[in-house]
Amino acid sequence: MTLLPDNMTIRPATVADCEQIIPLIFSSGPEAFEYVFSPNDSIYVQRFLARTFMSDSGSFSYKKHYVVEKDNKVVGSFLLKTADSAFAETLGNLKAIISFFPLR
Repeated sequence: MTLLPDNMTIRPATVADCEQIIPLIFSSGPEAFEYVFSPNDSIYVQRFLARTFMSDSGSFSYKKHYVVEKDNKVVGSFLLKTADSAFAETLGNLKAIISFFPLR
């Protein structure tokens, strides 16, 4: 049984998907991202997401994401996580936050 129409596919994300995926990731919870990272500055938050998407670790890494395409155009994305990887991903997220934001 297939869950996708014939013109839709799912594939692992790559770094090259960054420009199309970051707005989708941000749209999944803009208030939460802005609360944690930078209130009222969605561009800054999306820069953070782009940087972490292109990294090898953390929840926002391209290595954790999959791309949904329709007619060869990115229309969605999702990430897969396991309980076993939660601690390592949390450390990756913390490292990304510390390295992205300047100390004040």
